[in-house]
Amino acid sequence: MSRRCARGRRAPALALLLDDARVCVSDAVANVVQHARVRTLAVEVTVRPHSLVVAVRDDDTTRLPWARHPGPDDERGRGLMLVRRLSHASGVTWVWDGLEIVGKRVWFELRDREDADPIGPA
Repeated sequence: MSRRCARGRRAPALALLLDDARVCVSDAVANVVQHARVRTLAVEVTVRPHSLVVAVRDDDTTRLPWARHPGPDDERGRGLMLVRRLSHASGVTWVWDGLEIVGKRVWFELRDREDADPIGPA
């Protein structure tokens, strides 16, 4: 995320969403690093007047993320549950190159309370 946005200068209404965005980005990136085991990933951010849509893209076409159901003493397995809880909407989409699937994009949308219409992936 740009430093301007992070400081709240460019989109003051989104400044309150940045703590949630940091947690969600951290968990989404950690999931890619731990489970997808890819060499590269990309974080895509779309800033709109009352929302922030973030996607973490990788080139692993063999594994889709899924929410786990950890026990109370488990130290792992809460990342996607947390992303779903903090975001207004979230999901997974395939990345296509022509007719070939070349990766996936895990995305989430954080919104200002004033914005009622879902936006979806960037």
